[in-house]
Amino acid sequence: MSSPLSGEREESGRQNQNNIDDDNEQTREKQQQQQQQHNRARDVKNVSSSPNQQEEEKDKDREENLFGGETEEDEEYGQEEESEEEEDQEALVSEEDFQDDLTNDKNLDDFEMMEMVGSGTFGKLWKVRHTITGQTYAMKILEKNQIISQDMVKHTILEKQVMATVKHPFLCPLFCCFQNPRQIFLVMDYVSGGTLFYHLRNRPQPFTELEAKFYATEILLALRSLHRQDFVYRDLKLENILLDEHGHVRITDFGLSAKLTKKRPRTCSFSGSKVNLAPEVFMETNKTIGHGKSVDFWGFGVLLHLLLTQQAPIWHEDFKEHIMLVLYGKPIQFDEFPYLSKDAKSLLSQLLVRNPEERLGCKREGGG
Repeated sequence: MSSPLSGEREESGRQNQNNIDDDNEQTREKQQQQQQQHNRARDVKNVSSSPNQQEEEKDKDREENLFGGETEEDEEYGQEEESEEEEDQEALVSEEDFQDDLTNDKNLDDFEMMEMVGSGTFGKLWKVRHTITGQTYAMKILEKNQIISQDMVKHTILEKQVMATVKHPFLCPLFCCFQNPRQIFLVMDYVSGGTLFYHLRNRPQPFTELEAKFYATEILLALRSLHRQDFVYRDLKLENILLDEHGHVRITDFGLSAKLTKKRPRTCSFSGSKVNLAPEVFMETNKTIGHGKSVDFWGFGVLLHLLLTQQAPIWHEDFKEHIMLVLYGKPIQFDEFPYLSKDAKSLLSQLLVRNPEERLGCKREGGG
């Protein structure tokens, strides 16, 4: 099956989309309704495009909070909610030594550095060429001092384990990993088609239901593969969905994933991005009972809503107000999206259910 975006070039010109035009409002009631919509959802159309991948990464850093970059409130809340789950997981490495779990027969001399294609808090992403095979890869170079100072050692090791363990055509696999005294190197497939976030924000309209169905199917197949190996992804957002040269999905960035075990079939830590955090993550029971695979189905519902409407189903600028809307807001309404089919509305309604035990997919996956 061919991709709906196969052959699309990312060198498109900068396209600025306009916000809802308040000047055309005819009544105060309509003005209030539109203001409520603005507080509830963020429109991707007002995000400008970028001409190349480096600019896209810069834009992504600037726009982090639009659809899921961790806000200051997110980070502080997450630190408070780190729980005994960490005590139950085996200490894969010490903070002083990554040696046991990040050792490979490859080293930096095996790769030619071609160009830097991204950067972030913990390091840089390079496009590289394997000198022996000539194959192109993406190399994530992580600074150990940053990982240790941000208490991300276990997350980094788990990210490596997910990529090395779960093999699926719609997940980004690990080619190799190695380290030096200051850095960790994760080498994975180079995926050149850009993110779903990039493609969605550069469209004048949302994806059609047929297009959204194409991507949704591949994303669900990838999630099923992760769930079958007892990993919870926990960060399903448009920025983490890459498209390859044929337009097929590759899920990447597993740093917030959690490994479930028989001893602990749920996770109690607070992780995720603002736009896709599920209600159960905010509940008081998360500290004791925790959450499971259900959070991925909520995240999938949020992502699908974005693909079909270019708006988040729930959004507020203030983080605490956002939490209240996620927990106690009105059921998701579709009055402003009359073009959605009955089946699309039904699917979204079943995914965006606040009670995880009633959410579509949870019973089958055992992730309530």
